Amino acid sequence: MTESEMKGDLKLVAAVAVATALFARTPVWGVFSWAISTPFHETGHAAAAWLTSRPALPTPFRAIVFSEQREIWFFLLQLAGCYLIWKRGHDEEDGGGLLVGLAWTWAALLVFCTFLLGPQAREQLMIWAGQAGELALAAAAISVGLAYGSDLSWVYGTTKFSRQHKVLLFWGAVVFAASASRWFLSLGNRTLVPFGAFGEEPDAGDLDRLKDDFNWTVPGLIKSYLFVAFLSLVAIAIVAVFNWEKREPKPVPIPVPRY
Repeated sequence: MTESEMKGDLKLVAAVAVATALFARTPVWGVFSWAISTPFHETGHAAAAWLTSRPALPTPFRAIVFSEQREIWFFLLQLAGCYLIWKRGHDEEDGGGLLVGLAWTWAALLVFCTFLLGPQAREQLMIWAGQAGELALAAAAISVGLAYGSDLSWVYGTTKFSRQHKVLLFWGAVVFAASASRWFLSLGNRTLVPFGAFGEEPDAGDLDRLKDDFNWTVPGLIKSYLFVAFLSLVAIAIVAVFNWEKREPKPVPIPVPRY
């Protein structure tokens, strides 16, 4: 990736994130950011199920969990997937470090969540992971877009499409900034904490269940998600700095001698 391409990507992420943080509380932008965040939210629930070796499928508005018990076959299947991702990253010369890191991180979390968490802790993780998914998975989308850039292009016939990563960057920046700004502002205004759930009975949302069934406090909820936001920002920064170091230098013009 060239230096100008990286600068353009970073400017896009910064501009979209700042605009979202400023206007996320307005009705139109708020509904828009909520709508495009639901896939990240439900994938967060599903990912927590995967980490506890329970097969699950994220859908646009609900994560479907197929088993209430840990499934060893699903655990082994994920370990095999981690190995394949690690091998792919190990064999790549450009961008492979991100794949290797993801493979090792997922494998470690998989072992920990499957075998070291008790039943109640696993259930709380499943519930808590929806809001966390909005932050962590949005950061992952930004990181992938920054790491691979136009290398994510695909070819149809004789036409090459090389801007797909811009969609990832825009989508991730909107969702991350909307969620992170909401939790940050919740420190001073707890009415912004998203209790309840769309289409559900009152007090039936994820955060209501954590508070009522597992005795989570509101400050504890806010701090936990702010911690995820902080870690996600650190991850984005590491990816950005790593890829900046690997950028292609600007071409130096060769002076043409005059006679």
